[in-house]
Amino acid sequence: MANTILQTIRRVNRPTLILFNSLAAIDAVYAKLTDAINPQQRLILAQGNSGSKEKLIKRFMDEDNAVLLGAASFWEGIDLPQEKLQLLIIARLPFDSPEQLETKAQYTRMKAAGKNPFYNLSLPKATLRLRQGVGRLIRTREDYGVVLVLDSRLATKHYGQTMVKSLPDSLPTMSSGFPKLLKDMTNFFKKTPNQPPRVVRVCYNYCQ
Repeated sequence: MANTILQTIRRVNRPTLILFNSLAAIDAVYAKLTDAINPQQRLILAQGNSGSKEKLIKRFMDEDNAVLLGAASFWEGIDLPQEKLQLLIIARLPFDSPEQLETKAQYTRMKAAGKNPFYNLSLPKATLRLRQGVGRLIRTREDYGVVLVLDSRLATKHYGQTMVKSLPDSLPTMSSGFPKLLKDMTNFFKKTPNQPPRVVRVCYNYCQ
């Protein structure tokens, strides 16, 4: 995952938000990125490493091409309008960990009620969170950019298609290997004029 993200931000020099499901994953990827990228060339910010949420967002918006790594509350409730965010990377589909005590308790109650906890609880919650995550990039009709999902389940699992269908119909989607997606993303931004089209491309792939 870290190598895929590193290749992407080296090729796509745009303000980038990367959404994770855990702080541990953020720490691992942040270490990889800061080791590989000169901070004078590109600012890398991470939840839990670079200050409070408010400070992170302010520093991110003050730069032209910063990279911000966040989890939890970064999936919703932050406003990065228009050119302030152009590339959104979703590291993993936002399912709650089944090992969390609260999730285990909810699963137990649903099973006792004769319900499937995955399809009646986990999938709807993850689908809503995915929509909220994509909403960080799409706030107004003038917003544009690319959403890159590094989780092959969106393309290979039946429930992945259910999640894709929950996204706005106006968003073109594609599934491919990472090299082709990287080339397509590069071309997308090269062709984007000063007054960009009101469109977002959502890509998902096997993380390589």
